[in-house]
Amino acid sequence: MPRHADKQVGKQQSPINITGYVSGGVPELSFEYGGSAECLTNTGEFVKVIYEIGGGIRLGGESYQVVEAHMHNPSEHTVEGQRFALETHLVHRRGDEIAVVGILYRHGEPNAAIEAVIEAAPGLGEADVPASGLTASEFLPSGRGYYAYTGSLTTPPYTEGVKWHVMSEVLEVSAEQVERLAALTGGGENSREVQGLNGRSIISYRMR
Repeated sequence: MPRHADKQVGKQQSPINITGYVSGGVPELSFEYGGSAECLTNTGEFVKVIYEIGGGIRLGGESYQVVEAHMHNPSEHTVEGQRFALETHLVHRRGDEIAVVGILYRHGEPNAAIEAVIEAAPGLGEADVPASGLTASEFLPSGRGYYAYTGSLTTPPYTEGVKWHVMSEVLEVSAEQVERLAALTGGGENSREVQGLNGRSIISYRMR
């Protein structure tokens, strides 16, 4: 069972099923990642890649700094009802504002960035380990199209007002990698159930 099989706690909750989207204009999101990860930590629910100086994104002319990356097994977001094998969340902050970039993976070939996380991650109950050489950009697909909507954190306290950007190009990850990643935190799933859209708009941005 998902570890976040909770009841809806608001009207703008995440994740959602991405469907019924409309086309947007010029993409507002651009990537300015640099530096590398500071450390990896194992919370017992996630392996987190922590960034202190890792660059970030520009969104509507404002800069948001990347603070962490973590993975959900299986994906939290679905697209036209399809759930994927894995989803990475790159979490960014600008003061109290939060923007998250989601990357979806289907089963297929091994993924180099996910392998780097698995190889370096501490086990349950182990101390944080230093990390180097893993930039946030390594998680991204080559395509820069994305779906945008306003939602929430998918873990407690489910804070709303989060700016979501789910990349439309789906990457691949091996079934073995998904199993090994889950085993690091005791096995099982760590995804929240899909939440109601409640009249929100989803905008699809495609690079021209």
